[in-house]
Amino acid sequence: MKTIDYYDHILSRMLLDWIDNTPWTEAFYALLSYNIIAIAPDSFGVDKPAFTKDAETSNATKESCIAILKSFITTELENKAIAELKLHFNLDGVDAKIIDFFYLYQTNNSLGLFYGSSPDWEMVARLGRFVGASDTDVLNRLQHRGKLALCGIAISEGHVLRIPRWGIAFGLSGQVIAYLGNGGDQPLISFLLELDDHPVLRLDSFDIPEITKRSALASLSTTKAKPYLLLYGKPGTGKMEFSRALCAELGYKAYFIKHDRGNGDRP
Repeated sequence: MKTIDYYDHILSRMLLDWIDNTPWTEAFYALLSYNIIAIAPDSFGVDKPAFTKDAETSNATKESCIAILKSFITTELENKAIAELKLHFNLDGVDAKIIDFFYLYQTNNSLGLFYGSSPDWEMVARLGRFVGASDTDVLNRLQHRGKLALCGIAISEGHVLRIPRWGIAFGLSGQVIAYLGNGGDQPLISFLLELDDHPVLRLDSFDIPEITKRSALASLSTTKAKPYLLLYGKPGTGKMEFSRALCAELGYKAYFIKHDRGNGDRP
């Protein structure tokens, strides 16, 4: 059997809770057995028991699944990435468990499909039980003005969970998912910033008044305060290229903040 990692542990805890609160259907058994085998391929021995509506056989299969899942959580595991996020953004335990939950929702297709097909109220109830919070508290934390969204950990577009009844659209940014999957072995900043190695145009290539260029260079050269410039305009008008040219002119290294753009082809 492979070594149980942090998210195998978390997934097993989640599925144990779901066993107690989900009708024993073929779809639910398929979810359980698929994930049990993914964690440990030999869990069921030679053959996985077939689904049956026979009560006695179903109960025996369910008890077997419970015993296997419990064997995956005999020791408490930690994820350095979760600890770092809690410390850096001053998150509490409920926030951390919401992050764990959505990491699994967004990276485990079988779980995401099963959970996402549940009624709105059931999705909130399942999440509330997992994180140990009331439905109201959970909904408040998933709002687009909630702490996780304001920290930049959560997004509301792309591959997110949608709960129409309460106007919820919530998921983790791709950078946070990558950081969690890495287990904190690399610093958080490495998932947020990207060192630019793009070819740079000369500053005189831009059809911008010289006084604007000189003002930009002077602003970025000041030592009296942390310099910044706000460039605005429609996509494709050269804001990023002009930023690169300014950095090159001043001998600065250019870093770009990574964020989700849907197609993922630009920083």
